[in-house]
Amino acid sequence: MLSHHLYELDEVKAALQYCCIEQKTLEACFWLQELIDSDEIEIAISGLVEVYLFKYGTSRLEWLLQMYKMCNELVYDVNILNSLTCALCQLNKKDMDVSLISLYLACTNDSKNHYPPEKLSGLGPDWLETAICSFNPIEKFFARSLSNRKYRSVMWSFGLCNPDTISRIIELFIPYLHPLLQQSITAIMKFPEWSHLHYQLNTLQILCIMVIGVQPSEIANVFAPLQGPSHSIINSIQLWESETGRKVRRHYKIPNECLYGVTKRGITVRDTSTDVELRKVGSSPEETFRVIYDCTYWMNLWNSCNGCKTDEEWELFCEYAFSDDIPDEWTLEERSKSHGPGLINPGEKLYWRRWLHKWITPAFYNAENKKYINNNNYLISSAIDELVLDVPLEKLSFDIFLLRLINIIHNNITKIHIDEDNLQPQKIEDIRVASNLANLLGSFRI
Repeated sequence: MLSHHLYELDEVKAALQYCCIEQKTLEACFWLQELIDSDEIEIAISGLVEVYLFKYGTSRLEWLLQMYKMCNELVYDVNILNSLTCALCQLNKKDMDVSLISLYLACTNDSKNHYPPEKLSGLGPDWLETAICSFNPIEKFFARSLSNRKYRSVMWSFGLCNPDTISRIIELFIPYLHPLLQQSITAIMKFPEWSHLHYQLNTLQILCIMVIGVQPSEIANVFAPLQGPSHSIINSIQLWESETGRKVRRHYKIPNECLYGVTKRGITVRDTSTDVELRKVGSSPEETFRVIYDCTYWMNLWNSCNGCKTDEEWELFCEYAFSDDIPDEWTLEERSKSHGPGLINPGEKLYWRRWLHKWITPAFYNAENKKYINNNNYLISSAIDELVLDVPLEKLSFDIFLLRLINIIHNNITKIHIDEDNLQPQKIEDIRVASNLANLLGSFRI
């Protein structure tokens, strides 16, 4: 479906996300403005929040809180949305935190084991032990692992616990968190109400686990003020606003790099071009309606012209819609900014590996911050390999990616038998003996 200035809506969202990931601030603001002009702010919000979650996790929760507060107002503030887009593009690379992915992938790897990957060194605090006294052994292990910051063991037991119990345990920790972290958990648990993303409860709970894991020493940076738009970006936005509705407004070409697997053109074979559909826009009411009906801006204009049921209404619609000329009269260069051939070779299937390489893998291996699993890239590589060797899918996206991981985890845990002795905290005497033995062995020289 087409945006206000006749880009494909799915491609505009993909371009916005791609430019945010690549930190191309001006271009990201351009694609955001296109969604605003198309009355599709919800698409923009979902795209921005998704980039934040996968690229920055809990490292800059100030961004997530500001987006949450803006979305809870009666009217969206586009100035704040522009500022948050600029801030997302300009976050420091040192703040990159891909822990949401790494925790999921660690779980897919560890969930095949009959025993936890990390032993507990002790019980939880008194308030926690009192609250979980009636829980079963695996639920107690999950709560104690979270308290002891043993995150691989948290994720190993995560899939074995009832989701309602996990929510109850998360709630136990909330009163002991910093007020801003409490607000962050509220924002996460209300995700479906404001973010226009529909992730499963598992993902929201993992995000809450990450928030609980934020250290007191990290609070100042996690909630540090965000960087706003520069004067040059503000001037560019004002220029674009003055060009609204005109062909000259189409300053940027959709980046081909953002299309694979997530857009219509990104799942279309190379011998088919979307340019054919673009050239039909404005040729007749029927052909035009077929490609604009799913965009809020176009439907509002269409309905204001009474559905273009008469020649006069159709002429009025075209006068508003195509102030310059209809797309069929544009040059090939002008049309190629938004339309063109597909990206898939005839007979080729879509594969997770290529999608991962475009959207996740480079950021993942370049990220310094995978604090919850101690930068264990080998562990993550093996989990990714298991995922990408699976049957190719016809549609690729972040939510389907996570759902696929959840299915792998559930499939793994149905095959394991848990020895409850492995869930008990190590005794102090055992830890002391192990430490003395390690010191003794370390004293030998070959």
